[in-house]
This record gives sequence, structure tokens and C-alpha cells, in this order.
Amino acid sequence: MATMKRVPPPDCPPELPISALIPMALPRPRPEPAPVGDLPPVTVDGADVAVLVIARLNPSGQISVRTLLPALGWTPGERIAFTVERRCIVVAATDHRGRALGTGGLLVLPVAARRMCAFPSGSQVLVAALPDAGVLVVHSIGVIARQLARRHGQIVRSRDGHPT
Repeated sequence: MATMKRVPPPDCPPELPISALIPMALPRPRPEPAPVGDLPPVTVDGADVAVLVIARLNPSGQISVRTLLPALGWTPGERIAFTVERRCIVVAATDHRGRALGTGGLLVLPVAARRMCAFPSGSQVLVAALPDAGVLVVHSIGVIARQLARRHGQIVRSRDGHPT
């Protein structure tokens, strides 16, 4: 016995999912990345030398430095200026000519400085607050990782009896 294929009439609309059974996906905002966490202050002889935070650049070039502001005595609205030194962005308080530090401790890194330091959107950076110098220094995690890899290689070689 041959089976016949069911053909819908020509004036029938195409089949669509029934929304009561299969609801349409709702638009949701993209979640913020999970915080990486703060690192303990680096101290020498009991004095804070640096306070460190790992941050991620958002698409607008912003990073959160809220937890570093007290170490520098800065508040949102503080006027700041940027320089690039040795592929790091250095942020220092300045007079009225600088940019204002964002509310909530958001720091917008200038696009030219990000390009000079090769900080693409979404990349992680190490931010060091240096209270004695009154500056923030933004480092590439990739550069820090390479420096640590060299140091770790020296440690491993010295443990194996090889001179460093």
C-alpha cells in the first residue's frame, strides 16, 4: 500500500511554533564579567609600597579602580592625566585641565594610550596604586606573565642545581 504525502492547501500560512508552548527568547543584557578580586597590599618594612588589582577592560576602555582610590586619597571627580611609559599607562592627579575620574571609581583609559600599550577591549590588566608616588600604573597581564615565566624558570633551574 502506498502512503500519500500530506500537502497543505495553497492558501494556508506556514507552520510556526505556538508561543504558548515555545515562548520567544527575551532579550537580556550581557552580564558583567565576574570580579577577579583584589590582591593584598605589597609592603616593605611595614609600609604599603603598592596596592594591586586585576581588572578587565570593557568595550568602552573602562576599568574599575574603586578599591585603589583610598590608597591614593582620590575620590570620584578627581582630575587626572595620563602618560604612557614603557608600555604602561601612568595615571596621576592633576589640576583642572585633566579628565575627571568617573563615578563609582571607573577609569576610562584613553584610546590612544590603549593602542600604544596594546590593550585590546576585554583584556585583563594589572593596576598598581603607588601611594608614595601618587600614581596608578596600568600593566598588561601578558607582559607580567612573561616576566613571571622568566623568574619561574630561574627558580626551577636553581632548584635543579643549575645556576640562575
